[in-house]
Amino acid sequence: MALADTEYPSCPEHEACMISLSLEVPAVIVPYGTVELFRCANLSCPVFYVRGVSEGFYTATPSGTLMNGVR
Repeated sequence: MALADTEYPSCPEHEACMISLSLEVPAVIVPYGTVELFRCANLSCPVFYVRGVSEGFYTATPSGTLMNGVR
C-alpha cells in the first residue's frame, strides 16, 4: 500500500519514523520518474523505503544494493 505524499514511513523492524535521504543526481538514474528514499532512524538498521517508482520497503545488503522486501 502506497503512503500519501505527506506521510513519512515507519520502519517495520523498529516502529520508528524513517528519515528522508537526499539523493545526488549522478548517484541515482531512474528512467521512469522520481523517487524519494527514506531510511530507518536506527542507522545500523538495513531497512529503506522508496516512494515513487518501485515503491515499497527494501533491505540494504552490506555492499549497498537494495533488495526488495524486508528480511
